[in-house]
Amino acid sequence: MRAFQSVNLADATSVARFLRSVSNKTGVEPPEGIRSLTNEIVSEVPRIRTRQAQGDLERAAARIRTNLRGGNDNINARDVQTLMLHDRMEEPLSMATSADAAPVKQRQTAVALVDLGRLGDAARIAQVMQNRAEIRTICSRIVERIPHGASETSSEWQALDRFYDRLGQPQRRDVLEIMDRCGVAPLGRWATANPA
Repeated sequence: MRAFQSVNLADATSVARFLRSVSNKTGVEPPEGIRSLTNEIVSEVPRIRTRQAQGDLERAAARIRTNLRGGNDNINARDVQTLMLHDRMEEPLSMATSADAAPVKQRQTAVALVDLGRLGDAARIAQVMQNRAEIRTICSRIVERIPHGASETSSEWQALDRFYDRLGQPQRRDVLEIMDRCGVAPLGRWATANPA
């Protein structure tokens, strides 16, 4: 196969050219002819891609379902992204906010959501978390994503305000230190927080 150029399986001309080059090289032509086989390949490709995508989606959901419990693999951000891209976030959010989810796995899921720009979903998970250190880590990730010049009405600051009461004084101090390191001036409730 290395002797032949790549083929775009969704393009009939490309497939026919490829099949013709294989036929010319081998001296064998499909019994039903190049055109018939070309049409069959091109029409089957979308169905194959749909089945692959559905399988990928189900595998991602199953991995998250399993890994949200303690003692399993970490949450893979690509799995979270796969579900997000297919509008299937309710299932992992429901699992991540359940009592069965391990705190570290909740944090991993929330951080993946922050990285995907889904701050509201990340905040939804943090609202049920009991571990302040894990919530602090989520806040830190949000701080790292705050765009230069963001106002108090930005989604990042709105999320940080939602997290404020979920943190104790030591965690707020840590988040303020991260703001300082990142060159982010505290706004809203964070501007009046006492770092001592």
